[in-house]
Formats: sequence, structure tokens, C-alpha cells
Amino acid sequence: MPSFLEEAEVRPYTSTQGVRPDSEKLFDRGAIMATEGYCWATEYGGESNGVLSAVEDFIAAHDKKWELLIVPGCFGVGLVYAPESLNERQRRCLHAIREGVEILGGLVETLEYNRLQLYCALREREDELQARQQELKAAQERLADVDAERKAAQQRLGHADAWFESVQRSLTWRLLARFTIGRSQPPLGGSRQLRNKP
Repeated sequence: MPSFLEEAEVRPYTSTQGVRPDSEKLFDRGAIMATEGYCWATEYGGESNGVLSAVEDFIAAHDKKWELLIVPGCFGVGLVYAPESLNERQRRCLHAIREGVEILGGLVETLEYNRLQLYCALREREDELQARQQELKAAQERLADVDAERKAAQQRLGHADAWFESVQRSLTWRLLARFTIGRSQPPLGGSRQLRNKP
């Protein structure tokens, strides 16, 4: 992590974006995302940039007393060791690993590349699904608001209908209606023409 380094040695990095095995760019989704455990350099490659470069610089600075064995799987595993400090059992183990890498390294690297491509594709689908779910949730919330407004409007209309019915039953309405002979419409927008009773 960058926090393990001196401030002057830290290159620009991101802890919110990710990378893909087929690109040198950074991505906001559908990638191997940075986490609290590790970060990605904002620029690909270059001198003193990245973990592998740091290991190679370390080995070069120590007159190659250390060696590096890379296993091209599990995001890339690197074994750094000092040959002179190994016991016989450790030498045999490293020799077996090195032989395995020499024989199967190309296949393992291809399988790892394919695995990372599938992983990134899965993450992209998951991110798209999450985005669609958020859009659906927002739409459901808007629909709920519209439905609440509709119910409130129906309630107000119900109150208005009740008030209008009470007005029509009132004495004032009945008396006023008797004196609207010949008008095309009764008071308050009624739809029937009132006539004199014989």
C-alpha cells in the first residue's frame, strides 16, 4: 500500500477505480477494482511505478543477491528469495516450482488471462444490474408519489362532491332553483333545465 512508502516515493494512484487485463486505462466499473488493501497507479508502466518495478529495483539495488520467480496465476504471484540463504529442502521446492512454470507457465498465463476477462465481464454485468435496480427503485418511488397524489386528489374530489350534494339539498338551493325559470342552466352549473311546476 502507498502508506508503507515515503511520501516522495509515492506515485499518483487511485483507490476507487479498476483495471482490465486488455487495457492500460482505468475504469469506474466492470474491472478489477482497487480496495482498501491495494491501489492502482494512475499511469501504466514507467520507471519506479508499480509493485513489479519496485521488486526489480530492490533486486538491482542489492547486487542481485535476491532472485524473483513469477508464477503467472492468481493475479500474478512473485517469489523473492536469496539463493544463498536457502536450505536443501527449500531449493528442491523452488526447483520444482520453476520446472512447473517452465512447462505449464504459458498455459497457466492463458488461463489466468481468460479468468480475469471473465471476472471483469461478470463485474460489468453486476454493475449494470445494480444500476438498473437503482433506476427501478427510483421509478417505483416516483410511482408511489404519483399514486399518493392521485389518492389525495380523489379524496379532495370526494369532499367536493359531498359539499356539492349538501348544497343541492339545502333550502337556499331549492328556493333559488324555483326562481330560475327560463334559464338554460341552473345555478352552480347544473345540467338540467328547471321548469315551473304546474
